Amino acid sequence: MIFRGRELAHTDIGWELLNRVALEVEELGEIESSPAIDRKNMVMLLAPTRKKSKGEKEIAKDEDSQGISKEI
Repeated sequence: MIFRGRELAHTDIGWELLNRVALEVEELGEIESSPAIDRKNMVMLLAPTRKKSKGEKEIAKDEDSQGISKEI
C-alpha cells in the first residue's frame, strides 16, 4: 500500500485495512510478516497455507463424514 501526501497522517487506516485483508484470506493463506511501514509504503507478506497431504485429506474426509452422521 502506498501513501501519498496527507495520507501519511492516516497510516492507522492502512494498518486496519491490511489486517482486514488478512482476516478475509485467512483460509487461503497466513501472515508471513505483519504490516510494516517504510517511508510511504506499508507492506505485509502473505503466504499460501500448506496443502494437505493425501493421508491428511483422507483423515479430514473421514472426520467430516462421521460428524455428519452424528448430527442426523
